[in-house]
Amino acid sequence: MMQRTWREGRVSLSLRLPVNMIKSVKFQIATLLWVLCTVFLFFPPPEAAIETLFSRGWYRWVLSLTTPVTQSLQFPAALGLISAAVTAVLIRWIRYRVAFSKSDNLTRRGSTFLRLIRNTYLALPFLLGWFLVFWGAGYQRIPAADRLGLGDGADWTTEEASFREYLLETVVLNETPAGRRDSGNAIAAVSAAMRRTVEEWDGSPISLPAQVKAVPRGTLLLSGTSGICVPFTLEPLVDSALPDATFVSTAAHELGHIAGFCAEDEATFIGHVAGLLADDRFARYACALSAYMDLIGRLKGDEFKAAFEVLPPQAKRDLEEARDVYHRYRIDWFGKLTFLLYDRYLKVQGIQDGVQNYSRGIDLLGSAWRKGMLPDGPP
Repeated sequence: MMQRTWREGRVSLSLRLPVNMIKSVKFQIATLLWVLCTVFLFFPPPEAAIETLFSRGWYRWVLSLTTPVTQSLQFPAALGLISAAVTAVLIRWIRYRVAFSKSDNLTRRGSTFLRLIRNTYLALPFLLGWFLVFWGAGYQRIPAADRLGLGDGADWTTEEASFREYLLETVVLNETPAGRRDSGNAIAAVSAAMRRTVEEWDGSPISLPAQVKAVPRGTLLLSGTSGICVPFTLEPLVDSALPDATFVSTAAHELGHIAGFCAEDEATFIGHVAGLLADDRFARYACALSAYMDLIGRLKGDEFKAAFEVLPPQAKRDLEEARDVYHRYRIDWFGKLTFLLYDRYLKVQGIQDGVQNYSRGIDLLGSAWRKGMLPDGPP
């Protein structure tokens, strides 16, 4: 039998692989997922529907199933999934490279390249769908400010000095010596307070992790990030290099994400609220100190220095330790790249101000204090 020429093989390949791919069930399912995810992102359902069906319905059911599993593990489930995924990709890449290097004609090389495109096409919509179904759809729920009647956060600014004194007093009253702190108890108290608060606000119970797991030192800080909510496993993770007070306040923020507050300002808000309502002095201290720094960060020059100097010595040491840790581990170029990518990610999710959204959390907290939603707030 006469052997096919290279040109005949290339033509046969160009016709056979795409046709077989289109006929496959995997391709059809992936295409359907692409369409559904695209429609959801560009034409999301009404906020009220997301609020009722997803955030207070489906999401809480999924969370009630995943939380006992992730909490029973001694290590973050997300790290196990990431390790398995990286290993699988690496093995497949090596196989492609071997096949590519052994190929003596462009037909085989083209086959390897097309398979790589096919696998990418099949995997991406699955990951995007997983993200939306497990957590990401919550970006489209009714904003917390509207649900709680907090307005735009401007109604408390005339009493900003009083609010600052309230936070400072909370810091001072709940300050604990460094040697008598228990981060685990503090985080458990924050989680319990968050469960009570969210149930009171939404009228339905929610399951939350009692503890936040730590990742190896510097793993997150390399990119300038201190904590992360993993949407695929619904786990809050915090970098273990952080000093105890910053670890607790960061854990409160990440627990806020797990509680269904996807936007950064809302996660900061519910984290601070739960921290201030927690039945643990160290939790109240850590979250009040974080909120206080968010608030005075808007001050300039001498005003900022004056507001900072009134902090007790232990609080200053806690802040200095946190600053030193960030500088020790952060890689500038990596941090800037992460900043740009995350800013774009937030805008795609409908957060118009991107990473600047973090700064609005203190406005929500101030409005909640003004409405008497915090202990010892104004009458």
